Amino acid sequence: MNEQVTRQILWNIPVPFIVLMYALLALLIVGCVYAFLKWYRLVSLGAADNRLDHPVERLVLAPPRFVRQGSVIRETWGWMHYAFYVAVRRTVHRYPRSF
Repeated sequence: MNEQVTRQILWNIPVPFIVLMYALLALLIVGCVYAFLKWYRLVSLGAADNRLDHPVERLVLAPPRFVRQGSVIRETWGWMHYAFYVAVRRTVHRYPRSF
């Protein structure tokens, strides 16, 4: 067996494309770090949210809000998310043993 025969590294892609791929990866990582730091700054400036107030009211209103998904519908593209949600619910209801 010839020991000089090896497989091509990175599927024989030209070097400029490899450099471009890693440059875009670095740019993506920098963008993710920037977005995380921006989110962390926003969260750290805010006040704590008291979610334990009115527990009975929250428990009574939770099921209708879950079914209606009102906050999703109010968003700009929320109708797409709501349509997916309804399709999944109907599929699970129609074929319960497949999930």
